[in-house]
This record gives sequence, C-alpha cells and structure tokens, in this order.
Amino acid sequence: KPIHPPPSLRLEEGVFSVKMINLYKISSYHLSLWKNDVLISGGNNVEGLKNMQKVLFYQCMGQDLYTIRYPGMMLEYSFSEVVLTLVHFAMYGWEKEENILYDFMAHNFGEHLIDANEEYKHIWFLLELYLQYKNKTIMGTNEKLHLAVINKFKEAELRYDLIPEDLNIYDEVLGRWSTGDLEEIEHLISIMSQYHSALASEIGQLGEFGDFGFGFYPYEILFLIHVRKQLGLPVPTQIDNFLMNTPEAKMVFGEREPYPEWDPVLQMID
Repeated sequence: KPIHPPPSLRLEEGVFSVKMINLYKISSYHLSLWKNDVLISGGNNVEGLKNMQKVLFYQCMGQDLYTIRYPGMMLEYSFSEVVLTLVHFAMYGWEKEENILYDFMAHNFGEHLIDANEEYKHIWFLLELYLQYKNKTIMGTNEKLHLAVINKFKEAELRYDLIPEDLNIYDEVLGRWSTGDLEEIEHLISIMSQYHSALASEIGQLGEFGDFGFGFYPYEILFLIHVRKQLGLPVPTQIDNFLMNTPEAKMVFGEREPYPEWDPVLQMID
C-alpha cells in the first residue's frame, strides 16, 4: 500500500522542487535554534529538534510522491535520519506520524527510498529496540535484524557491505534491555555511555558519533530509558557520567504531546 503525502505536498512539479530545497534550509535553521537554546542559553527547549524531525518526515513523504515521476531521484535523507526520527516520534507520543513513518520504512525497506546499507551500530540497535517495543517487524523479524537484512540483501543482490555483522555492546543490551534488575540496567547504560563517549571524543571526524549536531546527545540511551518507563520497568533516577549530564541529555519530553502546527516560515512556503 503506497504512503500518500499530506495534501500540502501535492503541488506542481516546479513549486515542489523549490519546497524540497527550502525544507533542508529550514532544518539547518532549526538545528541552530536548538543548539543555541541548549548550549548557549542554558535551556531545555526541544522545539528546534522537533522541527528538524518534522522536516525529515515531510522530506520522506515528498520523496515518496516524487519517485512516481523520478524513480532514481537522489534522496534528501539518510537511513539513520529516518530511524532517529522514528524513535523520537515514539518518545514524543506522535502516534499517527510515527505509524506513517514506520509504514513508509517497512514498505520501502531495501528499495531506493530506504537505503539500509547502514554502517552505524547504534542505528541498528535503535531500530531493533523500537520493533521489539512496538511488537513490529521489518522483513519479517525484530531479532538480529542486521543479520537478517544482510542475508536478504545478499539473496536479492543488493548492497550490504556496510552493515555490521555484530553490534558490539548493543548485542548485550538487546539481549537484556527488558531486565527487571535495576543494577543490571545501570550497568548496561554505563557501558553504552562509555562507548558513545569514546566515539564522541573524535567529534568532527567521520565516525559513529562524530557529528557536531548529535555527538553529545545520547538519544540511544534516552530511548532505552523511555521504553523501560513506558513498560513500567525500573530506570536509574540519577546517572553520574558526563554524557548523561550534557545539556542535550537534560531536555524534557512531555507525555503524548500533540503534533504541533508548522512554524510561520514553512507556512509561507506552503
């Protein structure tokens, strides 16, 4: 079943092209707003982050529309960005948009619109944890997903050379994320923090957590904590390490927040 974009994206070809370009610029603008608030102003406002992910959502929906005429069109997003947005929609409680994005991913997985030849281990961890939490599947499974994808892609003669064969510390976390033992989950969070921090120390270089935008934002740990809270499992009340006390880690997400209206700048383009 095809995923249809919102009516606001069903525009004439020339106008739509301009809109896609401006969506990218708006995303960069909101990244700067988010970083200014949490790093410079000392706030914990998540609106800039949310708006970046709303842009990604519309890029996916727009790409789905445009591929009808241009099936080989260059993608405006990456696989890791789609997974990152999906788990944040789950944390925000944007259930409708979350389900649309999941359907888009599942329907197009391994095809042009979802290029899953992904090297970052924490992205595979996030996606598998999401699938297990939501009792959903990709390619018929939610366990050892990266290995299942390698095998499926190999059979289909698709590229899989970047997909890791092991997830390092995330294999252990996926095996024990639902434990009822608080000390065990504290240990798992500790090794995740150490792994993330070691890679973030190389920020500015090509690497798993080397991105300036998200290098010190432990979203994979925050999502694990969110999932456990939703399931009534114990979580640490305080985590005493640098990564979990960065300004980005201190942001506050509300419970089941309504999907917000577009900002005035985007409405002008719309």
